Amino acid sequence: MRINNNGEKVDSSSVDNEVSVLFVDDETSILQSLRRRFRKTGWHISTAENGINGLEIMKQRKIDVVVSDMKMPEMSGAEFLTEVAETYPKTVRILMTGYADIESAVEAINKGRIFGYISKPWNDEDLQKTIERGLEIIFLERERDELLVLSQKQNEKLKSFNQELEVEVKKRTEELEQTAAFLDQTLQELKGAYNSTIDVFANLIELREGRRAGHARRVAQHAKKLAESIGISKQGMNDIYLAALLHNIGLIGMPDNIISTPYSELSFSEQKKYREHPILGEASLMSIPPLHQAAKFIRHHCEHEDGSGFPDGLVGAEVEIGAKIIGVISTYDEYVLGFVTGKQECDDSAARYLVNNTGTKFNKKVVDVFLKNVKPNYKREAAQNAVTVEKGISTKNIKEGMVLAQDLVTPGGILLLVKGQKITGDIIARIRMLEKDTQKSFVIYIQHKE
Repeated sequence: MRINNNGEKVDSSSVDNEVSVLFVDDETSILQSLRRRFRKTGWHISTAENGINGLEIMKQRKIDVVVSDMKMPEMSGAEFLTEVAETYPKTVRILMTGYADIESAVEAINKGRIFGYISKPWNDEDLQKTIERGLEIIFLERERDELLVLSQKQNEKLKSFNQELEVEVKKRTEELEQTAAFLDQTLQELKGAYNSTIDVFANLIELREGRRAGHARRVAQHAKKLAESIGISKQGMNDIYLAALLHNIGLIGMPDNIISTPYSELSFSEQKKYREHPILGEASLMSIPPLHQAAKFIRHHCEHEDGSGFPDGLVGAEVEIGAKIIGVISTYDEYVLGFVTGKQECDDSAARYLVNNTGTKFNKKVVDVFLKNVKPNYKREAAQNAVTVEKGISTKNIKEGMVLAQDLVTPGGILLLVKGQKITGDIIARIRMLEKDTQKSFVIYIQHKE
């Protein structure tokens, strides 16, 4: 059984007839295409050519799911979804946008608290599945509320029965409580969509990392190991992992040359701009309560033991242990990549740099544990993943499971896939379709283990 928009119980087979979906896009052809595509679902489909019209429609009828394009005149998708979040918080919000809208997408994720993120050109099946997952959360919330109300009413009624019915009363109450607990657990699992928001952030960061590709994920993986070695709590480890994964989110909106150039080679004004990124990173996450602690770690991961760091010039114990962990591992990884000295360095050189700056830049305990328990894994994993770049191959010869050895970039300079990404069947189909649409062939470089 499910609960329809009026709070009434309906059979699950008819639930699709009870929902209303609103599509907002300034291109009439796209709206027509979406209406045709979802006509057979039985959902009530509404369309609007801009955010203002979309809000008018939502005043007139209850909307369960709204799917909005990012780039629209008068009111952007980010502004529209923010208004929807404030006025209709129970409406599921889904964003559709292209790679070029990265900064606007971040704004929509922060302020509009979107449930799902669909890239253009979209896949109809993926879009429908995303909408259906959103509807599932709505229905589970309604059903859970209904069951809790029903449980309360049953308890009041059963208490009035005589002693002979006490056993049945207890049994029925336990069943209802177990059902409510099960639904609550299921709802929490579905709200793992929160994790998809984290993935969106991480993917946006990786798209902007350039020569740092994979840096954030490596730092996150090893920061969690270091935190565990030090004995930090499970919740603390999770906060550190998320902060490490997103520690460079403040770089997303910065110019390419600041992102790709070693700090020592930047001009004075560029260095000043770069030092703003921990503050921007914290600010971008403050609207998401579960990430507040991670946001603090992000703000302070560039601070030093002697107060020479930025942005706040904190000293010693004023810097949280999570921020110190991220600072050590991020510096180590960037040193190897060449973002400290201007040229790529070996693991041992990076380790010596940490030791030589212990007590001034880095915390001694964190460095000691890193060198003893984490650094060996860096070297071992690097050896296990040693690769050589094969000759470029065409999409005709690419296969599932292959791993990119270089970023895949269009002739116009648009980044499609990042180095290290594993090829899937869906990716192959999309690349081939793009080749057909643009009438241009791609050369793809893959990794080959020695």
